Amino acid sequence: MEPELGVVPKRWTMRRLAAIAGFLVGTVVISSCAILPSRPDLSGPVSLTVVGDEIAFVQCIAPEVSAYAVSLAIHEERPEGRTWLVISADSGGSTPTSLPAERGVSADTLDGDLDRSGEENVHVSELDGEISAFLVISTEELTVEQRFPSIQVDDLRPGMYVYPTGDVSTEPCGMPGAFD
Repeated sequence: MEPELGVVPKRWTMRRLAAIAGFLVGTVVISSCAILPSRPDLSGPVSLTVVGDEIAFVQCIAPEVSAYAVSLAIHEERPEGRTWLVISADSGGSTPTSLPAERGVSADTLDGDLDRSGEENVHVSELDGEISAFLVISTEELTVEQRFPSIQVDDLRPGMYVYPTGDVSTEPCGMPGAFD
């Protein structure tokens, strides 16, 4: 028995659909790096401290890091909480700035020929209660994005270092993963 003109046998249709589905899945898997952005290296080895009366970060990624962009934002953890952009620096793809390890870097102490915009001067002595912070350091090889949830402002003191876990230490780079 021959099929009528314009009618396709059922098993041929299923094979064709399976082949098309396989092709599409393979294409997505092979090209996924092109359509899905890569994740940054989260949970980077960094800590927060105070330099003068400003919140500062300490990088523990390597003995020295060449950063093309750095940003640090803090937020008051209360219903009417405010958010401040404390550091917003970008080299525009030109010469990066050097970030030595185990040294607190604040908006005032960040060196380099960086475009700075939208930064707000916040004094730690004027904060109280609980804050959260979000730090981004972009280098040629990686981008570290680190969130610091639930930081007690009383823990932010010169010579004390708050890790992303909330632990407080006298060691700027005593957290796991430092200098790995």
